[in-house]
Amino acid sequence: MKTANITLLVILIIVIVCVLSECILFFTGKIYSRNLYVHDYTQNTHVAYTTNIICLGESSTAGLWVPKEESYPAQLERLLQRHYSTYSTKSIKVFVPPHVGQNTSQMVNRINDCIDAYKPSLIVIMVGANNEWSLAESNIINFLSYNTFDKTRMKLYILLHDMRLFKIFKYLFATYFTHKNIVYPTDEEKKSYLDCVVGGIEYYPFPPEKYISDFARVHHKEFVDLWKYDVETIISIAKKRKVNIILMSYPAGIYVKSKEFVHMAKKHNIPLIRNDIIFKELSQMKPHEDYFLPHDRWHPNEKGYTIIAHNVFECIQKKHLI
Repeated sequence: MKTANITLLVILIIVIVCVLSECILFFTGKIYSRNLYVHDYTQNTHVAYTTNIICLGESSTAGLWVPKEESYPAQLERLLQRHYSTYSTKSIKVFVPPHVGQNTSQMVNRINDCIDAYKPSLIVIMVGANNEWSLAESNIINFLSYNTFDKTRMKLYILLHDMRLFKIFKYLFATYFTHKNIVYPTDEEKKSYLDCVVGGIEYYPFPPEKYISDFARVHHKEFVDLWKYDVETIISIAKKRKVNIILMSYPAGIYVKSKEFVHMAKKHNIPLIRNDIIFKELSQMKPHEDYFLPHDRWHPNEKGYTIIAHNVFECIQKKHLI
């Protein structure tokens, strides 16, 4: 009996230590996230009449594989600055939060911090492309039942990866019990994983492992429901905080059909930029490679980003959004 009591006491102490550690890591992460989001905002001198815009998205927003100054947010900033400099003292800054491989659930979890940091007048969102393979923090578990082993395993997998203690143990195991060069090919990737332990974005490798891609293929409807839930949450938070919002479809297709973008925009009475239609019409006149990077045929090139930037610029002017 005495041995059993000691065992129970030890288990209770371990549970309490784990819960306290998880709470400490959680609140540390909140502080970390706030500091992360002001990475370039604090470098901007606080000019009178400054208007800030957030472009929220993934690699196709950040401008993967093209010079940073040729991404659509950078081109949009130049267009707006030139426009307003002719008759106004208004200063325009366009920000891209520092995450490329994120999914929409990760955006939902950080949208309030993002608004607090940048204090935007407008948020432009083109989001969802990563949801089927990037599962960190994913709200997909809200749309899965436990009626099959496959779904149960995925829910437990995502829930475990949401725990910071689990991430620490995973990091320690990978560092000391596996080959470092396989787990962390570069110091930057190692730092990225350490960041996610305290609330930073955790990146999943691309292309995804086969069981993840197979899971996404079988659960297409659930991933569409996930997109609708996350995007609706982002829009609702922005509206509640008096921030204008523009929704954009992608220049190239994703698993979410165009009709879902149209329905979302109508439901919330927000502007929708149909990049899918615009680029489809362009591709009928010129080769696809004129507007997209040839090695993946999905990410826009500099010319493609120019078109997106002009689309957003025209929408802002037409709707008087800033």
